[in-house]
Amino acid sequence: MEVLSKPKVVRFAQTQPGDLFMYAFGAGLFVAMTVTDPANDGDRAIVVLGPELPQGMAHPSLVTPSATTVVSFGKDYKLRLPCHAGGWMTKEPPDDVNCIVVTDEGGIFFRANFGGLEEFRACYIDMEKGEIKTDKSARSYIGPSRLCAFAVEWELLTVETEARPILSYPHQQSRKKD
Repeated sequence: MEVLSKPKVVRFAQTQPGDLFMYAFGAGLFVAMTVTDPANDGDRAIVVLGPELPQGMAHPSLVTPSATTVVSFGKDYKLRLPCHAGGWMTKEPPDDVNCIVVTDEGGIFFRANFGGLEEFRACYIDMEKGEIKTDKSARSYIGPSRLCAFAVEWELLTVETEARPILSYPHQQSRKKD
């Protein structure tokens, strides 16, 4: 039997920063990433990415990890950014837009919320390192460099010869038909 994509079933504690995985949270199954928080002594967290968000969560947000079983892709995934003008913004999009930030320094960051359910407070997660961007003292979160663009359409794909989507934004079921 040939298995095209080879995700592993592991406990969350076995994942590494930057690993992409699926896990059950509340009543749904979600795609998420393991991140480290230098402003919180390097503690690990989960950033929930989608496709839909758990009830009560208005934005991709950091949540406290639990001892849960996950289906992990590890770092075996690709990011596809848009190649048309409608997939980008030069100004930061509204809080409810799930975006990826590309900087002039080559950094690629996922924007998430660390403010809880009541208010949106942005943090930026280095997608390669799985680390929240902080100042040099690692005491407070900072934004990307001033020269950046915001991808408002993107896909996380398997690394197979014929890549398949793990997660797309905007979500395929909600995309407008041309």
